[in-house]
Amino acid sequence: MVPTYHLDLNRCRRALAELEIEGELSGMPELARATGLSISTVCRFFSGRLPSTAVIERIVEELRLTMDEVVTRNDDQDGTAGVGARS
Repeated sequence: MVPTYHLDLNRCRRALAELEIEGELSGMPELARATGLSISTVCRFFSGRLPSTAVIERIVEELRLTMDEVVTRNDDQDGTAGVGARS
């Protein structure tokens, strides 16, 4: 069975809002530029359509978070909840 994980998108959204308030980022377009990703990739991330783990790590890092802060392993028995493991 492939382990599944949960990404706390609410925490990521809060981090983006905090960075906007602090004047470090002005929103998703600037986050996209800072990570070198397209705005559509960043928008998909925040809407829950998750890209690869490498892309998630880039966004999370730019949000000044760690993967440990936003990703938890699901302990369900059938492996259907959350996001499938990606590399």
